[in-house]
Amino acid sequence: MPRTKKNPEVTEEVKTEKPVKAAAKKPAAKAKAAKLEIFIQSPMGGNITPEEIAAKLPKGAKSVFVRVDQNKLWWINGEETGSVDIW
Repeated sequence: MPRTKKNPEVTEEVKTEKPVKAAAKKPAAKAKAAKLEIFIQSPMGGNITPEEIAAKLPKGAKSVFVRVDQNKLWWINGEETGSVDIW
């Protein structure tokens, strides 16, 4: 114990070591995730994938809003906007 006002006769200095943190464990190699298939379905039963949606949009479209209830893909490209039928 270090010398203190409460314990003046202690002359031996005790060294304290900081606790050693456990080495960070590397996460186990994750298995390659299977490709997720996404289907957007209409109430009438039609299906469309994101890749099929992208193919229907004009070149350069930056955003698309899928409105199955309207059977429309509403797209935006800067100031230009428009829509395309889904089915």
